[in-house]
Amino acid sequence: MSRFALFSPFLCIAISPTLIRAQATHATARVQGNAEAGQASFQRHCVMCHAVTEGVKIVGPSLYGEMRGPHAHTAASVREIIVNGKGQMPALGKQLSDQDLADILAYLHKQ
Repeated sequence: MSRFALFSPFLCIAISPTLIRAQATHATARVQGNAEAGQASFQRHCVMCHAVTEGVKIVGPSLYGEMRGPHAHTAASVREIIVNGKGQMPALGKQLSDQDLADILAYLHKQ
C-alpha cells in the first residue's frame, strides 16, 4: 500500500470542515443588498438562463415575482439555490461574494 493511501482518509477529514465552513458563510451572511448593483450582478451571472419578465422562460424559469406574492420564495431559499444549485441550476456559491448574493436578492425582491 502506498503512503498516500495510508494518509488519504486523514486528508479528507482535514479538508471537510473547511469545505463545510465555506458553504456556511454564504448561508448565514447578513449583508445589506443594493437592488441597482443586483441588477448588474444579475446581468453578469443570471440573465443567460433567467428572465425577470413574467412568463418568459429562457433555460430556467422567469424569476419575476419569485420573492413576492402568495407563493413567494424566501430570501434564504433563493440564496440556497443560488449558492448550491438545484436540478439544472449550477452552484454559483464559489463565484459570488456575499455582497453579490445580497444585491441579487435585493434586485429579485423588486421584480
